[in-house]
Amino acid sequence: MQYHSRLDPVMTVEVVSDLMDTFMMAVYTLAADCVRNREEEDEEREKEAKGDLLVRTLNGLAELLKQLLLKDLSSQNLDNIFKHLEPWLSSTVELERHRAMTNACQLIDCYYDRKEFGIGNATVFAHLGDHVGLLVPRVADPSVSIRQLAVTCIQRLLQIQLLYNGHSRDEEDQVVGGISQLRERVAQDDPNALYTVVNDIAKVLSLKLPADQLDPFLRRLFKGLLDPQDHSSSSACVVLNGVMRNRGAELRTQVESLVSDLHCKLSEIVCTQTRTGTLRCVRTLANHHLVDVINCLLKYPLPYDQTVRDCWQVFGADAGTAQNVLERLVEMLFRAVPYVEKPDPRERDKTKTIRIANQPTLAALSALTEVFKAEACHETVMYNYARLFAVVLASVGAMVDVKPPHEHKDKKDQKWDILGLNAPSKVEPSVVAVDALKGFLNCTRAAAVYEASTNEGWLKFSSRTDLPDAVSVLAR
Repeated sequence: MQYHSRLDPVMTVEVVSDLMDTFMMAVYTLAADCVRNREEEDEEREKEAKGDLLVRTLNGLAELLKQLLLKDLSSQNLDNIFKHLEPWLSSTVELERHRAMTNACQLIDCYYDRKEFGIGNATVFAHLGDHVGLLVPRVADPSVSIRQLAVTCIQRLLQIQLLYNGHSRDEEDQVVGGISQLRERVAQDDPNALYTVVNDIAKVLSLKLPADQLDPFLRRLFKGLLDPQDHSSSSACVVLNGVMRNRGAELRTQVESLVSDLHCKLSEIVCTQTRTGTLRCVRTLANHHLVDVINCLLKYPLPYDQTVRDCWQVFGADAGTAQNVLERLVEMLFRAVPYVEKPDPRERDKTKTIRIANQPTLAALSALTEVFKAEACHETVMYNYARLFAVVLASVGAMVDVKPPHEHKDKKDQKWDILGLNAPSKVEPSVVAVDALKGFLNCTRAAAVYEASTNEGWLKFSSRTDLPDAVSVLAR
């Protein structure tokens, strides 16, 4: 295999890609024990012969990959090879992950040893974020040897980054050098010890990742959230949270796309622990860019899907974040125009109007409802009791007899446009407002008030004629 790669002219990208895929599939999936059931006297000889053949095959693949790298010793070429290793690094089969991880380490070592760097001449390691993000989930792999290889690889990549920055090979960096101690600690199977190691990795990466590599690193970690190994996906989540906590202020221009990507991943994550941690990542991002994150979440269609609801609820679980979010939502509701009045297209008399709810108002009320569901939010809501009660009750009154906002549909729903109403909405403004009031009463633990209103009928809050009676019952 390795001799084939040395032939000239240089093979095309397509040929190289097919070559790597073919050999990886053939080699990584080889069983560790290839001996078939045979006579006992022949078994040992066959095992020894096939064991030797397996070693030579693995070494052959390693040499092939090295030769392909040496043909073009660039960051881009290293990235091209890593793309082929990627699915094997997250394989559900431990043996396949180990073989791919071993090859990854060999390639990184080869790049470190053979690449020429200019001392004092800083250049860019273009794919550092991608490479490190790909390896982070393996730091908490079920296999000890894979964990140790992953830590070693991350350390070597950061050492390469130092060389790209113009440092000499003899120059030591205490932070990067300290990763060697993590390699020993990661051998422990205790979950708490592993969590500490992953946390330390997050601190190192927060310090050492260049600003231009932060975004690609995070995008790669997002993929790690879906790793089939629960501990590995949790590892990606812990590092994601740690780096966002320390470097989140630098992500202002990426907030919208980050929230969108996190929303997509949250709907796919299987591991409960990883999903909970990822929701906290959204909160961590909001602590840096509150207004931007809130605005992104408010843009999602109503009624909110489960992921968006969970995002609002996780805001309520932290007192500091809850206070800031509630202040922002209350301010929006105080300033917003709850509805617009338009001539009723169903009436000939143009003086007759209908009220159509404004989407931002409904979105803010729906957000409040979800924040109120967080049990930890009780004290914060009580602290803001007067303002919250006033804005929620005012919204209930404002939404009586108000039509849902327009929904822009495709051509089959254009018949609604004739009436100026577009397609029917899935939300009822009065119901949204009343739900916010219910949520507020539950959060403030006003059980007696809630039950009294329930007994009298919450439907009265949606009727203009019955609304005064409903408010009287609430007041009593």
